[in-house]
Amino acid sequence: MLDLFGNKVVEPLEEGDEKKEISSESRGGGDFIFFALSDALAARDKKKAWMLLSEAFENGIAGETLYWRSFSWKVKKMLENPRSAPRYTREEIVKLSSDLLDLYHLARMGETDFEVGLEEIVLHL
Repeated sequence: MLDLFGNKVVEPLEEGDEKKEISSESRGGGDFIFFALSDALAARDKKKAWMLLSEAFENGIAGETLYWRSFSWKVKKMLENPRSAPRYTREEIVKLSSDLLDLYHLARMGETDFEVGLEEIVLHL
């Protein structure tokens, strides 16, 4: 069943039904991936960020969508308030922002792929 926005709605379990693993797609359209990925980025948790990025790609979320909804948004917040990302220096946040901007332009010019570029950024956290 889908809601008004086309997101999968999880039906409540009936008594006697087996408990099923809820996929990222059924959790509000995958919004949890965006926030969890942003949090992993701010925490500089390379392993968790890469796993969430891979899960997002497996669920069909486009690299550009992840760029805007997780990476760009979070880095902007980190620049506005560096205390929100204590594992980064101010210079590292500025470099991360610059790397993301470079990725955006290179992907738009067709010189790289958003997915590959995002993976490279995550693996260099």
